[in-house]
Amino acid sequence: MEFDQFDGADTVPILSAVRMMGDEVAPDEVGLVELAFSEFTVFVRIDPEYDSLLCSRTPPESWRSQYCRQITSSFWDALIGRALTDAWQMTNYRGYFDALELQFREQPNSGAHNLVRLYGEGSQITLSELSVVRRFSAVGPNA
Repeated sequence: MEFDQFDGADTVPILSAVRMMGDEVAPDEVGLVELAFSEFTVFVRIDPEYDSLLCSRTPPESWRSQYCRQITSSFWDALIGRALTDAWQMTNYRGYFDALELQFREQPNSGAHNLVRLYGEGSQITLSELSVVRRFSAVGPNA
């Protein structure tokens, strides 16, 4: 699968809204994340059989009936209005696409960034905001 779902072509995508949804079986567990950007929308959903993430610009066929419960959370609030500056697709050792990492900034080319990781775990999408714990820099005469 070519990973171009987050490609904004000539523009920098700005996150404008996010919805997280649960299904009938596990209404409090995130099964679908709808990321609305300035010019397109991306749907990330869990494949419960392999805990992999399926990512597309079109919603799954049965999404309105399957994902029936909206999950409210303030997780995304600080990222609304920020520019998506990078997106990474991660594949585990068995070849399953099981994680997605997104980088947001206030300005497309400057300022601090926020990293958000979505990964498949236990038939749900787990969300983490990552921060830099330690930065390494070369020092000394051979740097």
